[in-house]
Amino acid sequence: MRTIAWCMLFLGMVAGASAAENAAATQTTLTVATDNAGPRTRATLTAHVSGAPSGVVNFRSGQIDLGSALVDSEGKASLQTDLLPAGTHPVVAVYQGQSGYLHSISSSELVQANVSTAAGFTVAATPTSLSTAIGGFVSSNIAVTPVNGFNAYVTLSCSGLPFNTTCTFTPVNVLAACTPGAAGAQTCTPGTSVVQIQTQTPSPDNNARNSEAGMQRYILRFGAPAP
Repeated sequence: MRTIAWCMLFLGMVAGASAAENAAATQTTLTVATDNAGPRTRATLTAHVSGAPSGVVNFRSGQIDLGSALVDSEGKASLQTDLLPAGTHPVVAVYQGQSGYLHSISSSELVQANVSTAAGFTVAATPTSLSTAIGGFVSSNIAVTPVNGFNAYVTLSCSGLPFNTTCTFTPVNVLAACTPGAAGAQTCTPGTSVVQIQTQTPSPDNNARNSEAGMQRYILRFGAPAP
């Protein structure tokens, strides 16, 4: 069995930035919706940032970095994640700020995460937020964690790469395996890989909403879930 994995990673390519004086205040709010159809609860986290025209929001639960998302033209940033373990968890949205705008953090929202008996896996990138000079490269560690007896190879791939950017996994295929042990207990071993993202030249896309003072921002998705 071979399954396609997906994960979100934020990449900023920097050509030079300067801090603005008299930065404006912002306000961030967070709403949460959950879906328990899969092996783990999938939470849709939606932040709304008022007072800022663009930027990046990071979602966190305690020490767990859940991922990042871009602020759209309506001031919203949304992320889907199944990284939360079973239990109740406080989640916050943090607007990272940018030239001319201050950072802000939402009030915490409680997420009730459940775990079913269906076999599956989760995918996480560490770190989820990366920056590099144009022409440079960055890397992130990818962990594919099996749950509920999942035992198969998972194929990793990138989609939605910026122009003149390449993505390489080492290795491409990883084994995420749960094996039975004594008294019915399972030992589950994550599959691990390293993704390297190489930038070459500036993207011809001059979308002002996703750039500021020489920084271009992108969200990368590694593949897509198998049906």
